[in-house]
Amino acid sequence: MRRYSNAPVRLYGGLNLAMADSDVPPGMCRQLTNIEIDPLGRYRRVLGFERFDGRSSPTTIQIGDLPDYPFPDNETALAALDAAMDAQRALIQPVPGEGPVIGAFLYQGEVFAMRNEVGGAEAKLYKATATGWQVIVTPTLNAGGQLETRLMNFKGNADAVKIYGVDGKNPAFSFDGTTFTQIAGPISPDAPITIEALPSQVLLLGYRGGSFVYSAVGEPTDFTANNGGGEIAVGDEITAMAVQPDNTCAIGCKNRTYVLYGTSDADFQLKSLSTRIGMRSGTVQTISDSVFVDDRGLTQLHRIQEFGDFDQALISQAVESLLVNKIEQITCSMVVKAKNQYRLFFDDGTALCVTFMADGQPHYFKLNYRTAFACTASGESLSGEELLFAGGNDGYLYQLDKSFSFDGTEYPSVLRTNLMDFGSPEIKKRWHKLVVELDEVIEVQLQSRLYFDEDNPDAPPQQLVFGSGALWDVAHWDQAHWASRSSARADLYPEGVGCSVAVQLAMSSKRMPPHVFSKLHLHTKVLGRRR
Repeated sequence: MRRYSNAPVRLYGGLNLAMADSDVPPGMCRQLTNIEIDPLGRYRRVLGFERFDGRSSPTTIQIGDLPDYPFPDNETALAALDAAMDAQRALIQPVPGEGPVIGAFLYQGEVFAMRNEVGGAEAKLYKATATGWQVIVTPTLNAGGQLETRLMNFKGNADAVKIYGVDGKNPAFSFDGTTFTQIAGPISPDAPITIEALPSQVLLLGYRGGSFVYSAVGEPTDFTANNGGGEIAVGDEITAMAVQPDNTCAIGCKNRTYVLYGTSDADFQLKSLSTRIGMRSGTVQTISDSVFVDDRGLTQLHRIQEFGDFDQALISQAVESLLVNKIEQITCSMVVKAKNQYRLFFDDGTALCVTFMADGQPHYFKLNYRTAFACTASGESLSGEELLFAGGNDGYLYQLDKSFSFDGTEYPSVLRTNLMDFGSPEIKKRWHKLVVELDEVIEVQLQSRLYFDEDNPDAPPQQLVFGSGALWDVAHWDQAHWASRSSARADLYPEGVGCSVAVQLAMSSKRMPPHVFSKLHLHTKVLGRRR
C-alpha cells in the first residue's frame, strides 16, 4: 500500500444533491453558490448586477478619471472610487410607480419597463434614457398585469419589426418604439395572458379558459375566419406558448402539453404530447428546445417526446430536493444565450441555474442575489452584445452580469465538494496539503475549509460537527492570495485525519473580477484501515 499519494480533482459537473457522497464523481459539489458553470464546464465566479435607468453605470467610472488623481496610496484611491460609484448609483432611480416591475423588454437597443402607478389604478410604460425614465404615451392600461413580449416582423421589410405583447389585464399590443397600439382580440374579456409569433407570420394569443386564437398570415390584427384566423380550444388553462427550432409551437397548459403543427389555418394540427406534464407559467424558455418546470421538476420538450410522461423526462434529478422545496416560490426565468444557460428565479432572491454542455448534459449551480426579481428581459444592443435585465420587487430595473458587485455591495461565492474518498472509503488518511489551481486570475483572496468523514471520533477536540461532515478548525480559515494574470496555484496546509474529505472554497468581494476554479490536489498519508 502506498504511504503517500496526491489525488488530483478536476472541478466539474456542478451540483449533485441526490446521490450518496460515495457515488458522486470527485469535482461535483454539494454547494455551488454564486459560482456559475461556463459552456466548457468550468466553475467561474459570477458577475454582479447594477441598477439601471439609462444613466451612465457606476462601472464606467475609472480611478484615473477622478478629480484628485493621482492618489497617495491604494487605500485612498479605492475609497475615492467607492464614493464616486456610490454617488453615481444614487442618481439611478427605480421605475416610477409602486410595487414590483411588471415587465421589461428591449427594442432596437433601447430598454423599456412597465410598473403600476402609485395608487395602483393604472400601469405605465417607461423608456430608459440618459436622464432616467421617460413615460411612453399609451391608452389607459389596467394595473396588475404580467408583461410578456415577442419581437416579430409581420411584413417582411426590415423596418417593420415591432414588439408585440400581452399582460393578462389588457388587450394585446404592438409597439414600434414610439407608437403603442392595442390589438382587438376576438374573445371577451379581451386580456390575453400569453403570446407567440410563428415564423409563418401568424400571431397567437392565449386566453384564460383554455383556448388560443391565431391571426391571418401577415396580419397580426385580423382574427376573422374568412381571412384565415381562428380559435382552438385545448381543455386546460394555457400557461405558455413557445416556437421550437423545427417551427412547430409548444402549447403549454397547467397539466398537459400540446404541439401545434403547420403554418396557417390551412394546415394547422394540434397534437397532444403529454396529458400529465404541464408548463408552469413564467418558466418556459427556449435554448435548443423549450426548457420548463412541471410540478415534478425541470424538463425539456424533446425529452417528453422521447420518454413520455415518465420520470425519465425530467432533467433535474440531481437538484430535485432543492427545486421541489421551492417550486411554489418561482417568479420568473431567463436564458443567457452566450452561456447556454437557463436561470430560474425564486421570491427569496435566489436562483437555480443550469448550463447545458455541448452533449446536452445539464450542470447545475445556484445564485443568491439577495434581491427578489419579478420579471426578466433580454435582447441585443445595437452592436450585437447580449444584454440581460431583471425587474425587482423593489421597483428597480437591474442589469445582470454587469459588474463585480451586487449593486454596490460585496457578495460571497462558495464552493463545497461532496465528500471524496478516492476509491478507498475504509482507509484512514492524513490530509496534510491542499493545492488549489485557479485560471484567469487577476487578484483573489480565497478562504478554505476541509470537512472530514461523518462524525469522525478521532478528530481533534476543536472540531465542530454539523450536517454530514466534521468541520475542521472552525475558528480559523486557511487563506491564500493570488495576484497575477493567468493560471496560479496556492498551497494550503490543513492537517486532518479521515477516510474522506470535502473541500470548501469561499471568497467575498465587490471589486475582484471573476476567476475560474480549475483543479484541486489533495496530498495524503495513508494511516491504515478504519476500525
